[in-house]
Formats: sequence, C-alpha cells, structure tokens
Amino acid sequence: MKLSNGKYSTPALGRILVGLLLLVVWSAAVEFNPLRGIPRTLVRGGIANSPLRGQAAVSQYSGSRINGSLGALQRLQRVDPTDVSPWSFSGINKGRNEIQSGSSTQSTAKGSLKVMIDPSGARAAGARWKLSGSTLWRTSGATATSLAAGTVGVEFKDISGWSTPAPQTAQIIAGRTTTLTAHYTLTTGSLKVTIEPSQARNASARWRPIGTSTWRTSGFVLSGLNPGSCAIEFKTITGWATPVNQTIAIEVGHTATASATYVRLPGTLKVNLLPAAVISAGAKWRLVGSSEWLDSGFILANVSAGTCVIEFKAVSGWRTPSNKNVTITSGHTTTATGTYTKSERTP
Repeated sequence: MKLSNGKYSTPALGRILVGLLLLVVWSAAVEFNPLRGIPRTLVRGGIANSPLRGQAAVSQYSGSRINGSLGALQRLQRVDPTDVSPWSFSGINKGRNEIQSGSSTQSTAKGSLKVMIDPSGARAAGARWKLSGSTLWRTSGATATSLAAGTVGVEFKDISGWSTPAPQTAQIIAGRTTTLTAHYTLTTGSLKVTIEPSQARNASARWRPIGTSTWRTSGFVLSGLNPGSCAIEFKTITGWATPVNQTIAIEVGHTATASATYVRLPGTLKVNLLPAAVISAGAKWRLVGSSEWLDSGFILANVSAGTCVIEFKAVSGWRTPSNKNVTITSGHTTTATGTYTKSERTP
C-alpha cells in the first residue's frame, strides 16, 4: 500500500521485491533453457515421431542447446517442472536405441558359403575344399557359416589322377548363402581284365600290371593308370598253361578292357601190369577209344585232365582185369596198376 507521503508500506514493498525476484529467475530460466528452438514434435513426440528419424534427427539438432546430451535434456525437467513436465523423452531414448541397434546389426551381420564339387568320381577319390588360410578340408556340399561380408578365397585339395581346380574367390553377402561350384578333371585311365574259364578263376588265376605287387581278380577295374601303354602279366597256377603277357593302351577318362584264357595242362599216365609172367605172355594196356596197345610201365603223355578209362589186353591162360577209371591231374603223372590172375584149367 502506498502511504500519503508517497512511500510504500513495508508489506507492500516486500511483495514488490519478491515479484521482481521471481521475474528475474523466470527470465534467466527462459534465456538458458536448452529446449528453446527445438520443434515440439521432436521433444513432445520424441525422435521416433519426428519427421526426422534416428541419427538424422539427432544430427539436425546437435547444434542446439541440448548439446547432444540426453542426460542434459533429462536434467532440464528439474529446472522448470511447470514448463517441461508435459514433454516426453521416451521417443528420444527409443530413437537412440534404434540407431544403436541398426549400427550393431550392420557391423555383426554374417553370411555363409556352400561349395559343390564335380564329378562324383572326384568326390569318391577324396576331393575337398577349404577357405584360404584355414586347415579344415570340407566335403562337397558342406556349408561354412558365420563368414564376414566381403571376399573370401577358396582352395581345393590335390588328389591322385585328377587335375585340381584353380583357387577361386567368393563374394559373401550378409544374411545369405553364396554357392560356388568347382570341377575336377580326370588325368588317368582305367583297365578291366577278364579271365576265362571259370575253373581257372576258381584255381586262383590272377592278373596285374607288370612292376606292381598286387594280383587282381577277374573283372577288377584298376583305376589311376597313366595314359599310354600298360603291360600286364598273369599268375602261374598248377595244372594250367599261363596266358602270355599283354600290352594295353590306356586313355584318359576311359576304361580299357582285356581278356585272357588259361588252358588246362595235360597230365601223363603210367600203367604197370602184374605179375611179371603175364608181361612176357603179352599183356598190354590202352585208353578206351585208342587203337594202340602199350607195354607195362609205359608213360603216356598229353592225357587230358579229368577221368579216363583204361582197358587191358586179353592173354591166354590169364584172367583179364576189368576196365579201370583213372583221374588225370594237369601237369602231373598219374600211376595205375592192372593185375592179371592165372586162369584155372579144367581137366
């Protein structure tokens, strides 16, 4: 209240001073409020609801009074609760999380690589692949995962009889599986040898390339042979004539064939006649079907292996032995005996 002398009373003066003080404080708060000049859509709705999203929104206002500090924005709530309390900073936090999440995903995204190897023969022979710098050999169709995006090198394993594919590069794309195909080329040929007859095969007839140690059975296909001429030999088996050596032409990528026939060796036959008295009386023997009579102890050569039948010549005063079956073994001498008995004269 103003007094008659033109002065204010103490209570009134106090109220005026308090009002002036409040005005100064309010002005200072407005002058230094970092939120001035920021669009209400950014502050109230958050960066997520602003026309500018994510990092672009933060960059747009990094020069403002918020100085890029979310902590400063949150502290402003304590400067003027009446002015700031309706505003929300959840959108800003959400935008920050989106930016950080996107950056992390981009930096950690991985891809995969799958390598196919042809042909099947190379795969069966041990063809493999690996990433350059790695020691792990992988089979055809295997997939290497968790590879950083970018270019990787691929190498291939050397295998006998095949030309190795040249190293390749593959482009790894985040979130995808890159497929690469490699082709081995055969550099050798094969050989298959058939042996006849079945009896010789059952008697262990075998073949092998000259200079090697392993005997091969009939029908076996020997692979990995260098192109050109390949000489083969055959195993000697008892009772059979061994086939002569052969020379086979080997071509890259082809299977050459050859055949060989064993011939059963003949045996020999020796027949002894008993007793000695019948021999002097003219006893003889021969194979059934033959015309020539043979003396006791004679060795007959080139008798076919198998069973043959011997017959004996009739001698007066002696009983003739019955025909005898004899088994002839190839390459061996078979011995047989024919015994005559004295016939009894009737008075």
